[in-house]
Amino acid sequence: MYIFVIVFLSSFFVKIARIDLDILQIRILTSLGSFDYAKIWYLYGRNSPLPRDSENDPFNFYSLSYFATSTSRQNAEPYYSAFISYHNDPNYADVLIRNTFDGIGKWDKNKSIEQRSAVITEGCSFLVLYLHLIAQLNSAVSSCKSFDEDGEYELTHPWDEVAALTIGSLEGREEGGSSYIEDGQMIWGLGSRRGYQFQTLNRKGYAKVNSELEDLLFAGKGEIDAFQCDMLEKSAQNIKAKTIVPLLQSIEKYAILNDKHPADSDSANLALGEIFALAVIPIVKLYDQDSAQILEENMVTYAGIKPVRDGIDDVTTAVGSVASKMGINPKELGSLDLRTLQSSSFVYRPKLLTPIIAFGMILSLL
Repeated sequence: MYIFVIVFLSSFFVKIARIDLDILQIRILTSLGSFDYAKIWYLYGRNSPLPRDSENDPFNFYSLSYFATSTSRQNAEPYYSAFISYHNDPNYADVLIRNTFDGIGKWDKNKSIEQRSAVITEGCSFLVLYLHLIAQLNSAVSSCKSFDEDGEYELTHPWDEVAALTIGSLEGREEGGSSYIEDGQMIWGLGSRRGYQFQTLNRKGYAKVNSELEDLLFAGKGEIDAFQCDMLEKSAQNIKAKTIVPLLQSIEKYAILNDKHPADSDSANLALGEIFALAVIPIVKLYDQDSAQILEENMVTYAGIKPVRDGIDDVTTAVGSVASKMGINPKELGSLDLRTLQSSSFVYRPKLLTPIIAFGMILSLL
């Protein structure tokens, strides 16, 4: 899969794909409670170099904080306005993540390390980068429609960034991505984890949704080269639908897990369920306001109120309803294999190697 990324992308956007390394390193540091050091990675980046005009220019990096506040998010309409309206704050994700780093706000220092780590890392992946992915899809279509047919394909075309932000740099060299499904930090990696858990793998053993995404990414590049902008727009819409599938699956998974927890539990699963829900609720409201309300009431945590208070069935029914209204075949969601339920909650648990890696990362800042 890493070979696919290299072949598909210009070297500039391969560098953007490496933003997933920032998320992975933040995940390691926060799992150890090193929130102050992890915040440096969030604010300034460490793995995705900004382009330089000359060798004399200083090295700077794309950062997750930059993506969380970039004005380019405005290209993600109508989703952008939906998120701003829902949160009543244009920098909703950045505020949530910074507050959680600082131990203030909803996920303050009284919450467990695992919960705060989950909010930060999954928030970076699916509140920050996911919206930027949607923005680049729309930008690619707009660029195609306004492009001079005497021109040539730009090496820095938004479609390349779509691929970078869908897959990332950590999926390895195997077809379908890394065989260790915890590697991927982007929507592709989430699709791999949910494909295994919801029994939606293809005959080659990797997630059907990822196979379809790969086909759409290649199709889109061909449509750009041929100036088939209407076809490109259809491919972009299909990618939006495909990328939301693992997010909806995640809501179902954590509804089942969190139904067993009491109010104010310190389980990371509550934080994970909330972040996955917040990643889609504003979008869901555009299609099905009743389902959006059900997801909010059951997946967003409130002090003193038991999670999934209306029951698992209400949540899964709401997920199925909105999927149908978005044109997603229910078969694409699959059915959860309960034997895999406890796997891939994706919270790092410190082992001997992890503190050593973290120590090396901290030294690199000195």
